[in-house]
Amino acid sequence: MNDLAIVHILSTTRRRGAEAFAEALIPLLPHRQNVVILEKTPLEIGFPVGLEPMYLGDSTRLKFSQLLGLRRWLKANPVDVIYCHGMQANKYAVLASKGMIRRPKIVHRKIGFTLPWISRFKAIRVAMARYFLKQSDMTLFLGSGQRKELMDVFGVSESRLRQVANYRSVTPYQMCEPEKREAKAEPVVVMVGALSQEKNLSFALRMLQRALSEGLNFKLKLVGKGPLESELQTLAATLDVASHVVWTGFCRDVASELYRSDIFLLCSHTEGVPGAAIEAGFAGLPVVAWAVGDIAAVVTKSTGVLTPFGDEEALYQELKELLLDSKQRQSMGLAARTYCLQNFSPENLVAAHQQLFENLMQGES
Repeated sequence: MNDLAIVHILSTTRRRGAEAFAEALIPLLPHRQNVVILEKTPLEIGFPVGLEPMYLGDSTRLKFSQLLGLRRWLKANPVDVIYCHGMQANKYAVLASKGMIRRPKIVHRKIGFTLPWISRFKAIRVAMARYFLKQSDMTLFLGSGQRKELMDVFGVSESRLRQVANYRSVTPYQMCEPEKREAKAEPVVVMVGALSQEKNLSFALRMLQRALSEGLNFKLKLVGKGPLESELQTLAATLDVASHVVWTGFCRDVASELYRSDIFLLCSHTEGVPGAAIEAGFAGLPVVAWAVGDIAAVVTKSTGVLTPFGDEEALYQELKELLLDSKQRQSMGLAARTYCLQNFSPENLVAAHQQLFENLMQGES
């Protein structure tokens, strides 16, 4: 199976969930691989030496010129598998390969849930999503919640579903020694991800304000950039917490930022199995989060704390308790590192994909 030709389709080169997974996966696979990017954006992810991506255009939206460009590329560069990282990539693959005499197998990698992103024209958009999902030969999901959505809402057959864990490269974390992390007078609570609406960062700033008013001192570090950066900075100033917030902007060395922190916080409105939480585990950080999506696949009772989704008071109290207990932070952090190293290993990821490709090529999907 190592002689398979695979093309990965990504929406952009920004370091978001789907793109970060692709960045970690591609160097591990022994197959002949190419990468096609829908929209040329600042290069925030890396590819193996010699693997130069082909850019289709300037948009992730469906454009005839880009569809035609992808179809021409597929005809000029025959592949066995089109690996779609995200819904938009899947749409392009389905439409561009339609009617081809030798249509490649289409694998659609799902990172998050679909329904939370559909706010308008729900019936039409659900029907469209159902159509494209059913055209894939295999859809890879992260956890039981995603599986339920794919089957119950979008009607995807169980025979075309396979659970493959999320993954981030462990290499940057191999030298981490969380057992040597010392308690700080001002602990650092870190959040990693786009500064965007679904991450609910304004709530994190309000928690910081409340903690400071109660005499609890900590720094809130926001690793990432996004459309709400200016708005959030204004809010931090309004709440009079700006001096306690660290803004890193886009960061290539996420491992160092995590290692220099004490608690990983997540209060998103929607998540799949967040890769940032896996990286937090590699860095030996306990996680405090709402029980959103399939995050329970990463966070156990020994590695962090999950509170009911949307319960702001419960989340704040758990964060406060962990901030006050450095020994508990240390214990949970060490357990998190052990758990994530065991459950999100490169060996497991490669084995899962080898079995997937073998089944696809044998027509067992």
